[in-house]
Amino acid sequence: MPTLRKKKDGRFFVDLYMSDGGRKVRKRISLGTTDPNEAELAYKQWCADMPAIEQQVNSKAKRNLTGGNPTLQALADWYIDVSMAARGCTDQTRHETRRRLTSMLMWFGKNNVHTIIDLEQNGHLIDKWIVEAKHLAPSTKNTHIANLRSTTKAAYESGLIDVIPIRKWPRVKEPARDYEPIALEDAREFLRILAEKHNKYADILRFLSYTGCRISDACRLKWDEIHIENGQSFAHFRQIKTGEFVAVALSQQAVKVIQSQRKSENAYVFTDRKGKELHPGHAASNLHKASKKYGFKISTKTFRQLLVSELYDAGADHALVRRITGHSSEAIQAYRRVRKSAAHDLAQKFADIFDRKTTENAQI
Repeated sequence: MPTLRKKKDGRFFVDLYMSDGGRKVRKRISLGTTDPNEAELAYKQWCADMPAIEQQVNSKAKRNLTGGNPTLQALADWYIDVSMAARGCTDQTRHETRRRLTSMLMWFGKNNVHTIIDLEQNGHLIDKWIVEAKHLAPSTKNTHIANLRSTTKAAYESGLIDVIPIRKWPRVKEPARDYEPIALEDAREFLRILAEKHNKYADILRFLSYTGCRISDACRLKWDEIHIENGQSFAHFRQIKTGEFVAVALSQQAVKVIQSQRKSENAYVFTDRKGKELHPGHAASNLHKASKKYGFKISTKTFRQLLVSELYDAGADHALVRRITGHSSEAIQAYRRVRKSAAHDLAQKFADIFDRKTTENAQI
């Protein structure tokens, strides 16, 4: 039996997962109340009515997906709500996937699979979309295409469609990137300017520079997730992106930043002037505008990349870097940025060793 759950705004709801032809279908039921007692009564009534709800959801899924000729939007809804949910994808991941697919499918219209196949035979639709989506960066276009490709592939493997409608999946060529990390002096200067300008995101960005956390995790960090063990401070929380629990080590400087936020009895550590939690998207947008205004090239990932790069350059091993940053997978190495000066010094060191070895062999 599904359990009673509570949203961040205090409203209660339940998630109902049902099977439809071997596929999971989710139906979120809002109980429309923030009172625990009223929610318990509504939940009991909902359980009594669950057979009728199950029949309604199953019939809706059959209307949208049967016949082997659903619309791309219906496939996208099934892929996000059923396939991704069954694979354990987090709400954040499914939200971003839905946002990308929705914006892309607006261009395709409400055409079904067979109509898309007919249109595809007269010209490559994805190529046309790439040309017309001028407002998107090449990497963003590739992400949109990958999401649509995964949707049609999953639907084909599940038997919802008998053929994949897009026959050619192009990849947009991305320009070469300069992965030179920002200098520590520039990062410190940028944070100093934000503090002088009393920017409301200055403290949370300084916290990111000390911990390497993601902006989404820092915005959702709560006071009851800060723990002190044997005089050492850690932040234990569930990551928004992966859904996994991590323990991030907190330095004395990071703890000092956190303690400066203790202004009221808010549940969240970092809040705005009204005491509400900060929104990751708003923080990223504010950071982009501020960095552009003051002549810096900094994003929310800059501080994570900077911390990881400096830890590796200082000789820290992979396990220690994962422990400090709280990253749960090997992918943390992708955040490392090698400075050109370090690459040059290493190349010079190898050349010196090569010449020395060559000279020694010649003398022998």
